[in-house]
Amino acid sequence: MQFPFHPEEFKKYFYNTSWLLGERILRCVATLIIGILLARYLGPKQFGILNYAISFVLLFLNITSLGLDDILPRELVKNPSHENELLGTAFLLRLFSGIFSILLIILINIWRQENFAIISIIIIIALGLIFKPFLIIESFFYSKVTSQHSAKAYLFALVIFFLLQIALILIKAPLIWFAFAILLDGIILALGLSYNYLKQNKKFHAWKHKRNVAISLLHDSWPLILSGMTISIYMRIDQIMIKNMLDVTQVGIYSIAVRISEAWYFIPVLICSSLFPAIIKFKEHDFIMYNHRLRQLYSLMILLALSIAIPISFFSKNIISLLFGTEYIGATSVLKIHIWSAIFVFLGVASSRYLLAENFTKISLITTSASMLINIILNFILIPLYGIKGAAIATLFSCFSATFLIIFFKKTYSQGILMIKAFNVLRLFK
Repeated sequence: MQFPFHPEEFKKYFYNTSWLLGERILRCVATLIIGILLARYLGPKQFGILNYAISFVLLFLNITSLGLDDILPRELVKNPSHENELLGTAFLLRLFSGIFSILLIILINIWRQENFAIISIIIIIALGLIFKPFLIIESFFYSKVTSQHSAKAYLFALVIFFLLQIALILIKAPLIWFAFAILLDGIILALGLSYNYLKQNKKFHAWKHKRNVAISLLHDSWPLILSGMTISIYMRIDQIMIKNMLDVTQVGIYSIAVRISEAWYFIPVLICSSLFPAIIKFKEHDFIMYNHRLRQLYSLMILLALSIAIPISFFSKNIISLLFGTEYIGATSVLKIHIWSAIFVFLGVASSRYLLAENFTKISLITTSASMLINIILNFILIPLYGIKGAAIATLFSCFSATFLIIFFKKTYSQGILMIKAFNVLRLFK
């Protein structure tokens, strides 16, 4: 296999990517350890309440991001002279959307007459949305290819959060304290990003909000906002529906399988972030090579996903019982199914880069919206029939549809066929 990198380009991206990869790996390990300890300490019911609250808030996360995570780095690279206007406008947009989301979360839970204890935990976690606007600093570092600064902030917050969770378990703290720990984690991350930004001799008071910049950003990002919302729904709605159709204990058991299955999703994001900028360069002068590199990328995603899905599916019972105990053994059947979603998630991450590069964001919106509806409908049908295993089946089918529905569009039909051909992973090295 010939890698799409010039040696100098590889050197340029390697340091930046190494920090990101290191931070994500450590976060994955730490999150798994915390999840194991929390699950054993809280038990399925309380662990289910916590995961339900987190999932409920995550449904609104893409409203607060406004699709700017993809748009802002591009605009900062294209218009470095307008850096302060872009950052200031993006910050204010995300702040308003965060406040709106918190109010909406509160109103929905009051309207649904949710249990007071559950509402309290949801609101505490939701307050963290106020600090999400500071994540635009990460876009600034990304545009400068200096993501090590954001990675350091994430690592600092991770260490504090990890130690705090351990301390809360040791003192046998009540459930609500763990919700406050999640809120504090968001505050510490915001402070860490701000500190590293100021260390670059940057000033927050230089940021400016401009209406025309806001209109321009929202004009480009609105398909991504809707697409992101639909992705959040079809990735998290299963736990919401399990709670309402079954109970929070089943949410706790199901969330164990989901945590193990989704722990690997950072891998395609980092690989595609590193490789795609070089692959896209072939588009203008060598379209055949461009498609060849895309197929190689798709094959790589499939191979990586299979290397994860096969052993985890085979040893799922041993993994669950060893790490989480017999209380969660019901998660075994869920994990055996849910882990195979990785194939379509890995492919989908690579495909989404292609859709964004080709400006097919509307097609992406349609496919993710359709997949969301498929997931909701299947959950309604399968959860009453098969319990939490039915939710895993619904997730698997929705992830498949989110990736391969592009085959029904004339503009993206060829990419759908290319992904199907990529299942012949033996051609990866040709």
